[in-house]
Amino acid sequence: MPPDPDEGTANLLPPIFGETYLFIRGDERNPDKEHPLTPGVPAVLGKLQSEIKPVELSLAAYYPDMRDFVPRDLLDQARQRISEVERKLDKSRAELLSAQRAMAEPNRQEPTGPPVDFKTEIVPILEQRCFNCHQGRNRKSGLSVASEKEILSGGSKSGPAAIQGKSSESPLIQYLRGEKQPRMPFNGPALPEEQIGLIARWIDRLPPKDPALLLREAETRIQVGEKEIASARVALTSIEARIAAENAK
Repeated sequence: MPPDPDEGTANLLPPIFGETYLFIRGDERNPDKEHPLTPGVPAVLGKLQSEIKPVELSLAAYYPDMRDFVPRDLLDQARQRISEVERKLDKSRAELLSAQRAMAEPNRQEPTGPPVDFKTEIVPILEQRCFNCHQGRNRKSGLSVASEKEILSGGSKSGPAAIQGKSSESPLIQYLRGEKQPRMPFNGPALPEEQIGLIARWIDRLPPKDPALLLREAETRIQVGEKEIASARVALTSIEARIAAENAK
């Protein structure tokens, strides 16, 4: 029900009238009820020369949802949603296994080599070769490499671009080395191995996340994913039932 104006709350829904009226000064709350409007052509357009007659429309014309491609597209979208959620759920389960292995592993050894400063050593490389596509508004796949935080947050395609303490498993290194395609930088010459190695050493020296925290995060994502996939399957069943009912009608 719309809010009660007497309670001090404005009624945001327009009123419904039994007849059509001209709104005085365009105010829907102030209809000219003394002069109801009748259907017809505005006088300013002159008198019609021909008689107005009803027109027979095809089913597709007056009920566009019955066109063949509409139910097909709805079903395709619903099935695609299920596939996307299944892929995300599989990834979360793989992350859970990885976190469980990390819990069972002994404490990692400190990486060798001198420390790497992100701002003075890594940013200049990324700024020269990667910022055109992965910085500010130019965030291909939703990924920005302008800061440590953004690299660790990652993009929409591959998740975190760097996995703390694990350069060989980090998508950033895998794409730079061509282990994942397309090789990055896209449509440009590959980075020298010396620069890739420097970025890898920076990633290896990042303190890894607490395995217990990773475990809890993966478990939460799995719980959410299972609910999402159940919802997506119910949505598909609902669409199938609706299409069947429309066809029967």
